[in-house]
Amino acid sequence: MLLALVVATALAGCPSRSSAPAAWPAFPASPAEVEALATKATRRPPATEVDAAPEAVLRDAEALGWTSLPSGDAVVASLQAFVDEAQAAKRPAFLLVGTFHDSSPQVDAFRRLVGPTGLARLTHVGLEVFTGDGAWGGVPLDQQRGDTARLEAFAKTGARQELDALARTLPEHDYTGWKYGAQETELALVAQARGLGLPVVGCDLPEALRVRAGGGDASTLRELHCAQVLAGLGGTARVALLYGLDHVRAGGLPRFLPRNAAVLSVQLVGGRRSPEAPESKLGASLGLTAPVLVPRSPSTAALLMPDRFTAFDVDRVRTTEKRAAPSGSRVVVVADRHATFSIGRHTLDVGPTAAVLELPPGAYTFVFREDSGVRVVGNVELEREEDVRLELDFERRGLSILEVRPER
Repeated sequence: MLLALVVATALAGCPSRSSAPAAWPAFPASPAEVEALATKATRRPPATEVDAAPEAVLRDAEALGWTSLPSGDAVVASLQAFVDEAQAAKRPAFLLVGTFHDSSPQVDAFRRLVGPTGLARLTHVGLEVFTGDGAWGGVPLDQQRGDTARLEAFAKTGARQELDALARTLPEHDYTGWKYGAQETELALVAQARGLGLPVVGCDLPEALRVRAGGGDASTLRELHCAQVLAGLGGTARVALLYGLDHVRAGGLPRFLPRNAAVLSVQLVGGRRSPEAPESKLGASLGLTAPVLVPRSPSTAALLMPDRFTAFDVDRVRTTEKRAAPSGSRVVVVADRHATFSIGRHTLDVGPTAAVLELPPGAYTFVFREDSGVRVVGNVELEREEDVRLELDFERRGLSILEVRPER
């Protein structure tokens, strides 16, 4: 497949070949043909859809138990395990991160997920906001060119003019991202990927093909196009793709991916622009001091992100002290009002008087539950012989974390 795409690109400028070779199917000319092609191209029977409502995500988190969920740095570790398992099995892996286009914080969350402190051993980063070259049968190649050449040129040279060219086309293709200020982050993501040696792949349908298809939403056709682009990356590609939430659900792109592929769809929850967004209701019962990953099925998860509705302000301090003798690792907990505090398998009452709990070193997710039912979730990582003092202020929506390590 990859060789066929290379050949198609090489022939794009040759006047004797005005149409793409048969590496891809013929471009569907009607909605009926799109549906017929979708049926034929389905490689993975769609799994049962999960309820994407934020309240449903919270119900799942509550049922699983907050302290069992990855939080903070453990989120990356959990997703890294998905990537590494596929690599070890020599299977392609697709981490499909579902976003709402009115949320620039969700784009930034993805940027950090694939950044220098994020996932390792990826082979590609995919972005819906850029278009990918096609090789559909029956369509002139010059009507199938997307952002592929510019993305590849920037990856090779780092030339500012290539990035500027991408910036000029983004507002037309990604109007919502332009409207809500996501495009600087999208371009920063491209620059970051180059620094990490990660090719960026545009996955959306080039504009000429969308016009040819009759305009409109054309969701299924866009997913078919993206699946063909991803197929051209090879049989062991490991791709993190930022794509619209509806596209990454069971009835969307996942059904067109290879049967042997490892596929995980992660819904981003939080960071929406509108105060009427469903996430706005979460703040009444949930506070977050770090992202929390909620597994929802074998192939889906949700990532709860602290935002203006749910975030508790976090102040971190680290210091050392002299100790006369070795000690265990401890969590010291204080709250401005009565609450229960759960961490690991332990639950204790907390309040203005400090409560102390000795724990083995390791990463933990904790939850404060105030008597009214408000939950505040975060994470702590205990080093050997370290004390971590957590002071939660429900009233001011703040958490102070003091890490005290012995002088060595």
